[in-house]
Amino acid sequence: MLYCSIHNKLYVSHLQQWIPLPEAQFINLKDIMLEGPCHQCVAEAKHALLQQYPTLYAHAFFHPAVSSLPQPTTASHKGVGA
Repeated sequence: MLYCSIHNKLYVSHLQQWIPLPEAQFINLKDIMLEGPCHQCVAEAKHALLQQYPTLYAHAFFHPAVSSLPQPTTASHKGVGA
């Protein structure tokens, strides 16, 4: 199982999606899961790269498979874009 500690989400493979995970459950299951970036983390990282290096990443993120990812929210990771 994968979890995202930044956004408290759990990846459910049979549903093929990230779901919110309550903080109490997250702490109890943390030892048996692998940490990984959720869809929101990936979208925020791509947004930051596009903002910092527009000429390098302008065409890379408009691939049909990538453009279907959700857009980053206004709340971002600490340090991104700083």
